[in-house]
Amino acid sequence: MKLNRTRRIGLTGGIASGKSSCTAYLIREGYRVLDGDKLAHRLMAPGQEAFRALVEFFGPGILDDDGFLDRRKLGDLVFQNPQALAQLNALTHPLIYRELEREAVLAEEEGVKDDLLFFDLPLLFETWDRAKALAFDSIWLVVAPEDVRIRRMGERDGLTSEEARARIRAQMGDDQKIPKSDQIIYNERGLRALYENIQQALVLERNHHEIS
Repeated sequence: MKLNRTRRIGLTGGIASGKSSCTAYLIREGYRVLDGDKLAHRLMAPGQEAFRALVEFFGPGILDDDGFLDRRKLGDLVFQNPQALAQLNALTHPLIYRELEREAVLAEEEGVKDDLLFFDLPLLFETWDRAKALAFDSIWLVVAPEDVRIRRMGERDGLTSEEARARIRAQMGDDQKIPKSDQIIYNERGLRALYENIQQALVLERNHHEIS
């Protein structure tokens, strides 16, 4: 059960929006961030429940030569097939959110900086039916122009423009996410500007926590 003293903040953003840069900055500043994607990696390791479920459904073709999950192969399979993506989410998200709640309770018992606990969740809105159970007090959305995101995916992941656009289209658009978010973190003018935007958002959260 959530402890009242802690303010839970969901941090989300579309692929290559700069959410990871936001998370890295928060961690450097001493804030606790529970990373849904890293947790998913752990749960999808060989022998884990999610790993077995994925191989059973999608077949051994999603594995690399060493028997580990090949996320590039899995991504190519699901990002252009809405039904396959929905099945991937159905198999993994219940396990991820169950573990996130367990880790959140432990973090709240230990105590976190400024009584702010962050959850890095790339698909927070896409999985809202489950995510809402984490009882967020605030939601931050990191946004960046689409052309910037496409360029980042090309440089970072080696994706073509078409592949990058397919991944963007597979997620809910920012136009749908913005009205549902409490704070918008714009990431279009470099890291210094991003960090300034994060600091402004932190001030608002701390002030809200003090008067609540």
